[in-house]
Amino acid sequence: MVKPKSTVVHQALLRLQYPVQDAEVLGMALKERGTAYPFELLTRPRHRHKISMMHGDIGRYIAQVEEPAQATAPFKYRFLPTAIVRVLRGLTGEFTPTWFLRLNILYTLIAGLWFIRYLRDCFSLGSPLALLGGALFVTIVQVTATLPFALLEPASLLAVLPLFVFAHARRPIAFAISAAIGVMVKEVLVVGALLWLATQVDFKERSIRRWLEWLVVAAVPVAAFAMLRTAMGGGALEVGFGHNVLEGEGPSYLRDRLQSASATMKALSALFLGFGGLWLGLVGALRDPFLRRALWVVPCTLLAALGFSGFIGRVVGVIYPIVIPGFLLLLQHALREHEPAVAQRAET
Repeated sequence: MVKPKSTVVHQALLRLQYPVQDAEVLGMALKERGTAYPFELLTRPRHRHKISMMHGDIGRYIAQVEEPAQATAPFKYRFLPTAIVRVLRGLTGEFTPTWFLRLNILYTLIAGLWFIRYLRDCFSLGSPLALLGGALFVTIVQVTATLPFALLEPASLLAVLPLFVFAHARRPIAFAISAAIGVMVKEVLVVGALLWLATQVDFKERSIRRWLEWLVVAAVPVAAFAMLRTAMGGGALEVGFGHNVLEGEGPSYLRDRLQSASATMKALSALFLGFGGLWLGLVGALRDPFLRRALWVVPCTLLAALGFSGFIGRVVGVIYPIVIPGFLLLLQHALREHEPAVAQRAET
């Protein structure tokens, strides 16, 4: 029995739990609502696989562009990237996933070029190593696995970089603005508060004014996190799919991932694959004062990933401004240690 059009639209756009065989009904309903999905595209058998690609987070972000008022937590709090897509789609009338793809490519390109500059200016790495760092960035799984889809990882990878750049440069106003914007992209960037404190605080400092400045700047991402949720009808410390920490609630998927050895191993595998061998950069980070202090962000980001989304493999990418520079510093040290041995062999 064919479901009513309104029911199909509701399931397709909001819950996204519809079977592929409802493609024709879905196409008719979407056409009736004036959305960006062409009826012909959805009803042709050879294109019906595109509908199945709208399941999960991908479909939720597309639905949020189409009907923002019906967005649910936690996706509605990540409103900045979808708002940009909505504006561009409204101006051009083009297929929503097309704009996600274009913007993801743009975000990745900007982040890659800025990251190369970050490696050169902040860590005095030469051009070859800086270019290698840019290549490592664009090939990590968080980029390659999400770039073609309606997902926010490329935007969050771009949003996190200015936090490290401005923290290294000790620019509090620029950092505070970037942190507030970052929370509107992905809530895990609230860890910017810890990044600022870890890299700026000097416990030998006796000036109350300096301590107030550090604390106020660190409070900006936390305040933006809470105010955004309160303004949009949620709890001030709401995480995951509507769970409010203040009410003693916790994300059920966190318990699911820790309740068995197989689920835990799967989570640890996803964590390792986030950077693979580049995780050695955590050792190399000890060679730089800024990265050494920023290392506190790593465990907190992992805990935030578990608490906010549960998908460590996709969220862990935001610590690439620590892991990749640390790996390159380790590589640089190894190359310098190798040079005397090469020179000695050449003399003999």
